Amino acid sequence: MYYQLTYRSRATQEITTEDIIDILRKSQSNNAAEEITGCLVFNDGYFVQLLEGEKDVVKKRFDMIEVDKRHDTIDILSEGESLERQFEDWTMAYLKLPDEAETKLENQVKSDLKALEEAPENPNFTSKVFWYNVHTLLDEKGFYRKE
Repeated sequence: MYYQLTYRSRATQEITTEDIIDILRKSQSNNAAEEITGCLVFNDGYFVQLLEGEKDVVKKRFDMIEVDKRHDTIDILSEGESLERQFEDWTMAYLKLPDEAETKLENQVKSDLKALEEAPENPNFTSKVFWYNVHTLLDEKGFYRKE
């Protein structure tokens, strides 16, 4: 049995590409050592992330994320148990669409995400919440969009 936690956060205005690369590198290294897997999606100033592993380890990792100054507002969207990992072989998957993504690239990324979304045989509620928020984040009319 695995524990999954999905959250969203708004990046601080000072966040840079280097900050995101730093987050990714540290996540991959730390998560491998702690057997945490997951996916981080960043677009238009927002993060949506799913973390999975042993409950106490994932909670400890999330506690560290909550105090990270690169996140302005953090909301847990869902948490719960799962029979399988959504991102079994990924210490941290990452997606950021370019600011001016070409339609072809954007369609390919969305297609790849769709394949990942459909991969688990028994998706649980936390996984479904994660994918709903990823779609909303990438949708031009979603609630993540600034007015």
